Amino acid sequence: MTQLRFIGICLWLALAASPHAQAGGPLKVGAKAPDWILADISGKHISFYENCSDHTAVVLFWATWCPYCSALMPELEKLRGELQGQPIKFYALNIWEDSDPVAHMQKHDYGFKLILNAERVAKRYGVMGTPGLFVIAPDRTIRYIRAKGTKPANVITSIRQTFAQINPTATATPAN
Repeated sequence: MTQLRFIGICLWLALAASPHAQAGGPLKVGAKAPDWILADISGKHISFYENCSDHTAVVLFWATWCPYCSALMPELEKLRGELQGQPIKFYALNIWEDSDPVAHMQKHDYGFKLILNAERVAKRYGVMGTPGLFVIAPDRTIRYIRAKGTKPANVITSIRQTFAQINPTATATPAN
């Protein structure tokens, strides 16, 4: 019986240490972004891979109660407006919510594609806090991940630089 217990513990430890047990752990730049299919606020199902096959994507995991999201989102909205017509899409995946994200987006006139109840996707991306932000190239590789504590202006600069690297012929310079 002791041998069986020992074998069981060894098997459990081996499985816990396997790469498959790390699902939901933090992703790294260069990794393939997980696909997702979720409904937008109109009920239309959005397949991330299909929807961004020829665009760079900015994927923001956020919540209305998050003060860091409140500081970052107006800057992202300005950038979205500046890059309108360029091959880039902005997604706001709402997570861990206790308020009304639709009303919040409308109140602030944000033009991001709003996706509700994205907790499962956040887990797959390894998001542990808000805001989680990823820039994903059309080839589905993650090119930028916002580090905890990064100031909004630095995030915007990094998104611009990343977008310019992915799309060298696109315009990603600040509007004057």
